Amino acid sequence: MTLTWKNVGYGAVGVVVIALLVLVGIVAFPGLVGGDDAFIVTSGSMSPTLEPGDVVVTQDVDPEEIETGDVVTFHDGSGADTGFVTHRVVDVVEEDGELYFQLQGDANDEPDEGLVPAEYAHGERHLDIP
Repeated sequence: MTLTWKNVGYGAVGVVVIALLVLVGIVAFPGLVGGDDAFIVTSGSMSPTLEPGDVVVTQDVDPEEIETGDVVTFHDGSGADTGFVTHRVVDVVEEDGELYFQLQGDANDEPDEGLVPAEYAHGERHLDIP
């Protein structure tokens, strides 16, 4: 077989298709890479750590194990299945025997408003795919 630009093009398309199928597989089945859930980043609030379009694979975590500096995905309390935020924990606070977290996006100058209850913790970043 003679190597032509046409064959190189088909090969490149094949590689792109395989890469996209792997990415879709990871999002649909995060257990393939040792995760429990996968989320697609939709804002630049965690830039440069996470960029819009990145896939974040999380592992379930006991809120008692979350520490300052961890990147964690939290439910925003809205009740919607899409209401998740992935930010860095900048403070762990205990008030009246309850555990709360202060969050901040890496690109944000100030922490997020309010404290997030521990039960809203959904998972800690296991890996991310640009």
